[in-house]
Amino acid sequence: MGTYIASVKYLWEIIEDIADQLIATGDWTDADATWTTAVKTAENARRALVHTADGVYLSLIMENGAQSNGGIYWKGLVIIFSSGWNAGAHTPDGTKYYTFVPFEVSTVTINADLTLFNLDYRLFTSVAGFALVVTPQPNATDNQQGSCIAVVERNVSKLYADAFTNFYIFVDGNFIRGELNTSSTVSALFGVNYKWWKYSRPFTLQSQTGWEGTYAALASRADGKAYFARPILHNDASNLSPIFQADMFITADNTRAINDDDEIALPGPSTEKYQITIKQSPDSAAYMQYGIKKAE
Repeated sequence: MGTYIASVKYLWEIIEDIADQLIATGDWTDADATWTTAVKTAENARRALVHTADGVYLSLIMENGAQSNGGIYWKGLVIIFSSGWNAGAHTPDGTKYYTFVPFEVSTVTINADLTLFNLDYRLFTSVAGFALVVTPQPNATDNQQGSCIAVVERNVSKLYADAFTNFYIFVDGNFIRGELNTSSTVSALFGVNYKWWKYSRPFTLQSQTGWEGTYAALASRADGKAYFARPILHNDASNLSPIFQADMFITADNTRAINDDDEIALPGPSTEKYQITIKQSPDSAAYMQYGIKKAE
């Protein structure tokens, strides 16, 4: 059974929770004992895991430095999938796929120190991975703060066999600048200058597309029942080769009688539930309309 948490913590604490809970499932192990959150400057607060069955490495890093893409500065969570690990250098190795979820963004410089910067968050972890939504506390000097979602899921219901993993990464937010995708980071991390990718399927696809939430969740005004379709994940950026459906998150719509923190329970004997997270944020009135898994 999965674990759902709704609380307020610092990012490095959330990283610890994700790592420890994934390890507790028995499907993941710690990849490198030197990767801890003891030091919280730059990119030093971090954890590294390996999925024992697939041999895929997952790195979760708190970016607390001065990273930028295309003149836009940001801090947040960096996620790396790698096909190997360099035990001597203590770094991801082999094929590496990077993305990030920036919630502190500015056109000048970032003033928030994530060491002691509270995030209102919702987190679900299970044997399949994790789904996380964060909303940062207001910070007057970081002028483009946004809410974000990050999903890492191993979906075993793949529609056809191929040579790639069963994992995908999905990230989004309500105040993410286009420059973060069109330009690489100014500073390399483990030898890679990387971009923000909304959807990744290691190690074959990184794209801003490649997934579709065809229908948003709908709530009946008559009887309160809710209906939805899980997002469809593709093996290409043209949305022409669906490979599986997401299980850990759904799309939602605040214009359809669904509100932030509503709970959607699947009909019938199923115990599955989703927590709606229609989030605004300190510097954006735009809605980030998703729901994450709450119970299996």
